Formats: sequence, C-alpha cells, structure tokens
Amino acid sequence: MNNDSDSSPSYWLGAALVVIALIGFYRLGIVHGAQEPEDMVLVPAGEFFAGCNEEVDSECLADEKPGGPRELPAFSIDRTEVTLAAYRACVDAEACSEPDQGEGCNWGESERERHPVNCVDWDQATAYCAWRSARLPTEWEWEKAARGSDGRKYAWGNEPVDCRRAVIDEGSGSACGLGDTTFEVGSKPEGASPDGALDLIGNVWEWTSSIREGSSSPVVRGGAFYVGPPHARASFGLQFNPAGRGAFVGFRCAK
Repeated sequence: MNNDSDSSPSYWLGAALVVIALIGFYRLGIVHGAQEPEDMVLVPAGEFFAGCNEEVDSECLADEKPGGPRELPAFSIDRTEVTLAAYRACVDAEACSEPDQGEGCNWGESERERHPVNCVDWDQATAYCAWRSARLPTEWEWEKAARGSDGRKYAWGNEPVDCRRAVIDEGSGSACGLGDTTFEVGSKPEGASPDGALDLIGNVWEWTSSIREGSSSPVVRGGAFYVGPPHARASFGLQFNPAGRGAFVGFRCAK
C-alpha cells in the first residue's frame, strides 16, 4: 500500500533538509570528531621545480642543490597553519596531548586562539592530522604548495621577503617589530601561494613527514618569526629533533 505522506511536498522538503544537514555536519568535521571546518586548498598534479632555482635565487645552501623538476600527484593542504583553537578541539576529544607552555608557547594564552599552535613535537603533529583523517605533508608537497610550478623563490614570487608578506625578522631582532612571537594565521594575505595557502613563509617552521636519507630527524620548512633571509625561502628546510617542542615550530595537514 502506498503511503501518501511519502510523496507529499513536505515529506520531500524534510528529507532534503536532513541530507543538507548531514552534508554540513560532514564538512564541519563533526562526523570525524573535529570542531571547526577544514579549510584546505587543492594543489594540482604535475611537475614543479624543487630545490635551488639558481636563475632566481643566489642564497641557496648546498643541501638545496641541485634543483630540478619533480612530479607529484594532486593533494590538498591546509590554507593556514593549524591554530591553537583547532588543536584544542583535539585535546578536548582526548586524541591529542597538550603542547608545552612557557616562554613563546601559545598554549595557555587565551588571546592567541587564532595563532598557530606551537611547542608541539612531531608525534603530536602527526596525531592531530590523523585525528582529522589527514597527515603531515611530505617536504616536497610542502614545497610545491609554497612555490607552485614556476620555480619561484617565495610563495608570492621573487620579490624580497618582508613584513608585508610574512611574519619574519626584518632585522629589528623581533617578529615584524612586534616582539618574539607568532601572529594570527592569515595575517599576511599578500604572502599567499599560487594556490591560495597562507603563511607558508614565516610565522612558524612547519613539520613535514619527510626524514632524509641518513638522518633520524624530520624536515621542517618555511622559516619562522625569528628568521629572515636567507632562511625564509620556499626551497630551504632544516632537520629538527622530532621530540623538539620549540616555540618556533608548528604545522599544517595535508590529504
């Protein structure tokens, strides 16, 4: 027997609203346990220039050479560094451990909810990304996200790094003249990458999943608030103790 209510306009309107709500919950990450929307940018598949591009960069160090083409499949990466507020949701869900507190650390500083979470080690960053059904980017994914496919020196192009585009030390001994601290994520929109990611240069070094041959230390990329040229460049990376929880190290996730 047919149920007339199943074909009524109000029935289908109600069903559509349920579907829309479920889609909204999924996008908000509620299905996966997250507490705020994921905001990622797509980095398309294809070739890019990895390492030192000596045509535009005279500041390269030995481990950036030789530069050359590298192919990667498409992936997504967070538009900004993971914020204190986002990481707190993982701690509240008992899926992440607390960052360190103290000098330079943002954890415990209520006015820094939109600053990048810092003072987290490699395992903590890895755990957070896994909680979001994501992962840390490889250093090559990070580099492609930071410079696009044209071999540029910085995320925004080849124009010099400065405080209009990145949270760095221009030479005053502090982060853009405001002390030794991070800034809110996304505070330097002029420093956007070709695909729209922000803060890939400066603010905090970012953990990657990559460990170079012969090493036991993961690579961090991007520079931080206390550095400037030549370290705040798209092709430059450091190997950092995976147990280190510096005030100058944070991360973003990829898929």
